[in-house]
Amino acid sequence: MPLEVAVFSGESALKAQSQGASRVELNAPGSYHVGGTTPPIAELKRIAAKVTIPVRIMIRPRGAPGDGSPDFVYTPKEVAAMAQSIRDFKATGLLNPFRGDGFAGRIQFVLGGGLRASNVERVAGRFSTYEKGSVWMHTAALSSRPDHPAEEIDSNELVGMLASLGSVPVR
Repeated sequence: MPLEVAVFSGESALKAQSQGASRVELNAPGSYHVGGTTPPIAELKRIAAKVTIPVRIMIRPRGAPGDGSPDFVYTPKEVAAMAQSIRDFKATGLLNPFRGDGFAGRIQFVLGGGLRASNVERVAGRFSTYEKGSVWMHTAALSSRPDHPAEEIDSNELVGMLASLGSVPVR
């Protein structure tokens, strides 16, 4: 069975590889306590010549908000920063999509207040800056606000939104 290991440094990625990991998810050093954030490009540079297993770069601009508000709900500025991180990592030329390198992210869409399938597709499209199938949104979810129940969303539209999330590659 393939084993993916979340790691929080380039050194840990190499250690996971030596101990049998099938793939690593590279997160920023020191970000374990917040669930992982985007690592600096330097972490990938440290291991690029030595890693032989797929590397998925965590794309997450920040940890959970300290005020208890929902996690994985991003502002337009944060979404733009996430897309820029993908472009920056791609520009290094260090990732190999043929090996299975790519990106991983976590995102939550809050239903209501104008969220429609077109909004989800637009946000998902921001992450289409790498090879087809290499950007995965895991831990993706749809939720509703108390003042905008999920029932306001047409069921066909909801199915379309769900098809853009989860273990389905964002294209």
